[in-house]
Amino acid sequence: MARRETTNIIGYIRRYGDRDFWQMPFNEVDSLVLSTLVYADLSITPFGKIESFNCTVAELGRLVDTQKLAHLIWNVVRREELLKAVAKSRRFGDLRMKYYVNDINDKKQKQLVAVTFELDTPDGMVNYLAFQGTDDTLAGWKEDFNMSYSRSVPAQRSALDYLKYVAHRDKNSLILGGHSKGGNLATYAALKASALIKRRIVAVYDHDGPGFLPNTFHKWDIEMMKKKVHKTTPQTAFVGLLMENPVANPKVVASDGLSIWQHDPLSWQVKGQHFQRANRNWTSGFLSRSASRWIRSLSAADRRKFIDDCYDIILATGVQTMPEFKHYFSWHLPTLIKMVNTSDPEVRATIIHTFKLLARANWIELWK
Repeated sequence: MARRETTNIIGYIRRYGDRDFWQMPFNEVDSLVLSTLVYADLSITPFGKIESFNCTVAELGRLVDTQKLAHLIWNVVRREELLKAVAKSRRFGDLRMKYYVNDINDKKQKQLVAVTFELDTPDGMVNYLAFQGTDDTLAGWKEDFNMSYSRSVPAQRSALDYLKYVAHRDKNSLILGGHSKGGNLATYAALKASALIKRRIVAVYDHDGPGFLPNTFHKWDIEMMKKKVHKTTPQTAFVGLLMENPVANPKVVASDGLSIWQHDPLSWQVKGQHFQRANRNWTSGFLSRSASRWIRSLSAADRRKFIDDCYDIILATGVQTMPEFKHYFSWHLPTLIKMVNTSDPEVRATIIHTFKLLARANWIELWK
């Protein structure tokens, strides 16, 4: 028998795209496909402008410019290819999308985007609630950092509200999933849901999402869901190992990406109908342990002050998105350093002290 080669989710779609969920059961790779598809900017579509959002993936592909639709998907090179493959496939193209939510609020430092895919399976209709990971807005990234000092941020609470809304609209079984921050939101909503809703949840897929602060959940919430939550991280994971994962030990997935670019879901390797397993990279463990040690070395108040001070300095540059800030950082690093040095003495002291603690945490992990 010929050796079955690995591929990514685009290759998976092309190989199995003619099979519906009656012919081939829903699996972890399907979850990553839908968790990546939710990055498509549905707000630009005709459907995104009406409350009763309802269309199939194939209809979306025919009606909307793929380049505009794909601009938030991580992989710049292959994101349009992904959307076209999904739209052409029977497995995903026939999926109906509904209950679209796009709630981004700079003042509240909140970013929640979600959509529900309706799956027709031998066990009945199933709603897959896909939560989008962090987009390119400063508000979305700031909210991610806020998780380091808060057990509950606005997007998490809204994710729970979204789960309640979908659960009350119809009686379908439920699967929740997301990539990056989306995985965190899916897990948070599932664990915070009522026991009645928990019993309707078939599975939760957390694809390299950050964890939670200690004591975020009650013991009985964890006990009810621990067998239903499936967490996957790449070999050189960083985001997915931050803070505590209260439910599942992550499965390590092979990736053809380098370093932090393994976070890109299109770099994850698929073999057959499952991810190709791999061993954890040493660098990954070192970085995540250092970051966790650093977080523990600061009080919640200090973490909040450090994040708020850094955010204020970023806002002072006039940039609007993270790509703009990355460009600014590349070309104006001396200016940023000057802004820190000339800032309020208390702000400057907080930033310098915090970075010293980070350096100390790295040193301890390196030599322990």
